[in-house]
Amino acid sequence: MKIVYSAVLILIIGFLTGCGGAIGSRPIDVVTHQVEEKRLVPASAMQKTTILDAYHHILPFPDQKPIELHLYTDRSVIDKTGDKVVLQIGLSTLEPMDAGKEFHYLFFQSDLENAKTHKDVYRLFDQIEKQGIQAKWTSDWSHKAINKHESLLKHKTVNNLNKFLRRYIMGLEAYERRHFVLVMADEMPVSERDQQNALDMTRYLATKGSSLSVIALGSKPPIGFLKKLSDVGNGTFSLYVDAFNLTEWNKAENYFISARQLTEINLDVKLSDEIISVMTISGAFVAASKKEFNYSIESVRQGEQRVSLYELTIPAFKSKRELLLAEVTLSAFDKASGQYVSDTKEISVELSNDKNLIHSSENDKVKRSLAILRTPEIVAEAGFQVQNKRPYKAMETILNHRKTLQQLAGRLNDQELQYDTEVLTKYELRLYEFADELMQSLKSWKDLSVDGERFQ
Repeated sequence: MKIVYSAVLILIIGFLTGCGGAIGSRPIDVVTHQVEEKRLVPASAMQKTTILDAYHHILPFPDQKPIELHLYTDRSVIDKTGDKVVLQIGLSTLEPMDAGKEFHYLFFQSDLENAKTHKDVYRLFDQIEKQGIQAKWTSDWSHKAINKHESLLKHKTVNNLNKFLRRYIMGLEAYERRHFVLVMADEMPVSERDQQNALDMTRYLATKGSSLSVIALGSKPPIGFLKKLSDVGNGTFSLYVDAFNLTEWNKAENYFISARQLTEINLDVKLSDEIISVMTISGAFVAASKKEFNYSIESVRQGEQRVSLYELTIPAFKSKRELLLAEVTLSAFDKASGQYVSDTKEISVELSNDKNLIHSSENDKVKRSLAILRTPEIVAEAGFQVQNKRPYKAMETILNHRKTLQQLAGRLNDQELQYDTEVLTKYELRLYEFADELMQSLKSWKDLSVDGERFQ
């Protein structure tokens, strides 16, 4: 999934540093959407989310190379009587330039009975209009009933998504290499056949050189399908929430579609022969006994970062004072220059019996990554606790993790983690409100079971 992120505002679709933006595929953004719609968060919404790629990882931009390696451990000093240490392998890329590509917004809705959705559609369009002549954009509407402005193409009302998309795949040369933004304000389910046709049409558009992102409005959008649609369209996926800032979203979106790609990314990892075992925390799966392994990433764009985490089990040492943990070699193909680039880094840890020295050597970059990974697990755990009619236990679960995030956010002056803590605070309040109701009520059970299907 290609995603764009914003550090300050509510929706962070992940990939570039910036302020404000749109909400995307981070688990915390799903929590935001559910809280605004006054619902609980089903565990199924948390289980299949790729999360680390949607955050900024405080990795410096490369000085000259288009891509660079960064190696960290959760502690630079470990216990010489035997220990476990987390290795973080990170990739950073050059900051992209804004190419100012023209956007074409496609407003689709088959029915707008939901008053809030209707209001949000108008609010978003008003924000687009206020961008003024400095922003390049055009728009079409599928439904004349809410189109208070003259549409670029004068078509009849279309209540089917596929019929709407068909307008742009043939015979419209002016739309080739255009960036489409599908504003999906629809509450109706999309059949499997219609989903497949929409995905195939979007691939066809992408092959012609266009791209497609999705902004989903409404109380219950088909999130799983819309994410796939933006993925095959080489675009981004966003959930529209109350704090949506189009100006910042537009800036991040321009960065994303303007960024050059690096492909054929390969990492060769050589661990110390003295390491007992390795366990994958996040990233490519590695067998426990492996001392050498490699993994590939299909592509990254300028501005994107990638992080993988591995837990290494270290034996006891009597006299050794330092251990070379790993050597990592990166290779990638830069399409812009037509050349392969490489980078190699090593990382060591100090061995000590001094508990205070070990504790003081903690690395907040790695602790931050581990805390981010825990967020969807914590929200899912709270969901199961609510299903077991223990709402106050769910509140305690959220609170404990929120305090951890808040401490890290304060130390790092981290706006992303601060936002996460604010969302979890609101979710605690939502759980408190639900605790006052009968937990076997239709509303609670519908939120936590039936509603979970949208996220698949």
